[in-house]
Amino acid sequence: MRFMMQSSQIERKFNALSQNVRNIFHILDSEDNQPDDENKSYESEELQEFLNISRNLTSGGVTGAENYPGEFLPPVKADFILSDEPVGFLDWLIEYYNRAYYNEYVFRRPQLDSSSSDENYIAITGKVSQYGRLHIGAEHFGSVLSKRHIRSSYILARFIDQRGESIDTYPGQVQFYFKHTVHLPNGPLTHNLAFVKWHKHSTTANVRFLFANEDSNDYTNDPELWKKEFFNTSVDSIIPIHHILGRFVPAKFKYKRTEYLAVVPLNRRFHL
Repeated sequence: MRFMMQSSQIERKFNALSQNVRNIFHILDSEDNQPDDENKSYESEELQEFLNISRNLTSGGVTGAENYPGEFLPPVKADFILSDEPVGFLDWLIEYYNRAYYNEYVFRRPQLDSSSSDENYIAITGKVSQYGRLHIGAEHFGSVLSKRHIRSSYILARFIDQRGESIDTYPGQVQFYFKHTVHLPNGPLTHNLAFVKWHKHSTTANVRFLFANEDSNDYTNDPELWKKEFFNTSVDSIIPIHHILGRFVPAKFKYKRTEYLAVVPLNRRFHL
């Protein structure tokens, strides 16, 4: 099996665009698009397995405690206390678990008062192990925590609404990855999560999908236009790593006097 390099995919995508469009894309520094030396063993089966998990998500089906074919990598901050840093983090984490285990358990901050009205809650603390990178097969996802790999911190992730009626893909930048253990009634369970800042929507769908290929049923490879600004961080900033679909190359694109973030997906292709 032969792994196709990321730079080839960028070239293929831009070659499919008209010349005038290609001329006004300004790719950000893509030095990090070249594989690291540690990427020598191309475990494409593992990466494909992970992508299949991500693409086949069902509402309420993933908590972050599921197995995955990969590992977190340094830099590491073990047993780091994120009680309220970022501001609100612990409350967001509690809300995340209440969503992930809806109708199964109730999660709260530890209560000092033993006379609490609900004694059946599960206490959540902000003690986590932070990581700078995620390794899946031959792919390395970076984060803001790892300054050396910050260019590979741009990801695409899939979101499903709580009713399971709509699925959308969002671009964002990973701030850090982390492991967090919850003590459930049947024992401790470790969750593999990411803390992400998400880019805001462009003004209209026509702007977002300006480069959509109308002759194709697969829009996942089309560049999209988003705002450069991020949404405020919230509970939605915490996701299981299984929601990650892949990386994208951030580029600048000016359309009708407004500068947008052009999101160019780096979906993987394999020769089997």
